[in-house]
Amino acid sequence: AGDLSTQVTDAIEKANLTLSGGVSLALDGGVPADCSLLISYAPTRDLTTDELTLLEDYLDGGGQLLVLLAQTEESLPNWEALLASYGLTLADGYVADPQRFYQQLGSLYAIAPVLSTSSPVTSQFSDSDLTLMLNARGLTQAEELPEDVTVTPFLQPSSGAAAITADGTQTEGTYLLGAVCEKTDADGNAAGRLTVFSSASFVDDTVL
Repeated sequence: AGDLSTQVTDAIEKANLTLSGGVSLALDGGVPADCSLLISYAPTRDLTTDELTLLEDYLDGGGQLLVLLAQTEESLPNWEALLASYGLTLADGYVADPQRFYQQLGSLYAIAPVLSTSSPVTSQFSDSDLTLMLNARGLTQAEELPEDVTVTPFLQPSSGAAAITADGTQTEGTYLLGAVCEKTDADGNAAGRLTVFSSASFVDDTVL
């Protein structure tokens, strides 16, 4: 994974949160016990099977994981397996939106997503607030979610968006660009939360 920008780390520290350096799941034997939120920023390398198991254990124990997907179309099967266990599938290609792109940037892949205030991630914003995402991957929500999972989207393209691959294949669909996925245990208690932004550009220096 890459490193968060200075603007982001400064904002985290100004919020009186302690930000620790990189975590090596394998070397550290898992996620540190005092970790309230684990952030994976722009991962371009797939998880090993052991790392996937460690992340699953962390989440199943009530952990919180924030993933900001990298601008890559490389196959990352274990990351995709983790997403799938929370009801999300990663579409091939990048999302182009002919209705909500920034014309001054001249690219259908520079999107101003529709922002939903129904999620705790965006509840303090207005649905008219503008954001910018570049080269976002499309996420689709499973028609039948795992029994213990709920998905709350907070960023989406317009209904006319399509995922376009390098060879020009276009697939229209109902895509998510940001979502909170939560699991509950048999007693209805929180048992892991996965928050996904489909492009790390959301907090990239060039955007901020």
